[in-house]
Amino acid sequence: MIIDLKQEFHKFWQERLPWYGVVGLCLLMGYTAITTTDAQTLMPQGFGIDQWVIIILITVSSQFLAMEYQNHTILNLLYRAQYQWQVYFAKALVLISYSGLLLCTGSVFTFLLKPLVIGARDSWFTAAQQSQTLSHAFLLNQVGTLVYSLFVVTLALCLLAIVHVNGVVIGIGLIVGFWGVNISRAIMLASSNLAKVVAWNPLNMINVITQLSEPSGQKISNLTNGQLISGNLIYTALFLSLGYICFKHRHI
Repeated sequence: MIIDLKQEFHKFWQERLPWYGVVGLCLLMGYTAITTTDAQTLMPQGFGIDQWVIIILITVSSQFLAMEYQNHTILNLLYRAQYQWQVYFAKALVLISYSGLLLCTGSVFTFLLKPLVIGARDSWFTAAQQSQTLSHAFLLNQVGTLVYSLFVVTLALCLLAIVHVNGVVIGIGLIVGFWGVNISRAIMLASSNLAKVVAWNPLNMINVITQLSEPSGQKISNLTNGQLISGNLIYTALFLSLGYICFKHRHI
């Protein structure tokens, strides 16, 4: 497993897309900083780091597995591996570590952007909503994004193993990322009698990104913070297992 992991890390950073993702994250955060003026929103959200990281992860995750089929290297990869599950799980671990790198990069860039865009007008120790400081809210949002990134990475790999089309996976991922909350909310409103049950639907899991720092978000998700985190971890395990089964039985 260690050998497979080292090979996947080497292969991953040999590709240009992960590097483009890091650079793209900084550019998109800069764009958000320029086009948004509300410091109370910008700073806790890290200049949009949460939404941009998710979009980048969807794209990079699906491509990381798809390239093995596009480059016709999948047979050699599986032949060299002792067990097929090691290949699939190694790719998942590489992508999860990449999400951590994106968040660290975005956090550093956030602290660099703050004095340039906002100046001294608002301090990181300024009280935000729920009597939290802006820095505390920012930290909680990053934790929420990291938890949701587990969901996103395993979902992207699972979808690619099922539908085999990279563009479709990216499209579904973008729908989940941009409209997942609204779709989930509409479903819960349409089935108000079962709202507590329907609240566990996968589209609702994205609320973990903001709800940790905004307890009032529970009115939207109908789940507590603990339930949202648990839900994300459960779906991560489900997508990882289902994705591996499809990957294992995929015709090459």
